Amino acid sequence: MERNNGCDDILFRQVFNDSRDMLERFAYFSVRDKEAARDIVSSAFLKLWESREKIDRDRILPYIYVSVKNACINYRRDSAAHLGVYENIRQREQSAMEFYTRAIESCNPAELYVEDILDICRKRLGSYSPMTRMIYIKRMVEGMSYKEIAEALDIPVKKVDNNLQSVMKDLRIALADYLHLFILISLASGIRM
Repeated sequence: MERNNGCDDILFRQVFNDSRDMLERFAYFSVRDKEAARDIVSSAFLKLWESREKIDRDRILPYIYVSVKNACINYRRDSAAHLGVYENIRQREQSAMEFYTRAIESCNPAELYVEDILDICRKRLGSYSPMTRMIYIKRMVEGMSYKEIAEALDIPVKKVDNNLQSVMKDLRIALADYLHLFILISLASGIRM
């Protein structure tokens, strides 16, 4: 009997191995407690495992991402509710919790990694020859066409193409750790749980 295209054991392990660390970092950013972040991610994967036959394999990543995000929001709200013992501290903390909860709800996780991504890009671009760097900047920053770049630098269009392909391949490899994040975000943006 087939599982209606649901999550199989191999796919589950792959998603777990590929996404767990990134999800724990995201959860830690949201709740600021390593153990709670691990528990939240573990619970989300347990929930995924228990529902694996009902979830379309193409929706597993958004499902796990949204589960972690919602669990983080619930954790923050529950944490705020337990602070009633210390009334004076609770009032200040409640304000902060509400701010952080709103921030998490409106947060675009991609923005959390922008500086890391830009730093990687700067380092990689710094390692290229001046000609390759100039070709990349003229194309990506100045928006020039291949032909315009070739004319401006007095080089063949094929050299422009080869240099840009090389740079793009190198950047894809250098930014591979962030690819899962962007896939998750783009898929999760249309998901409601």
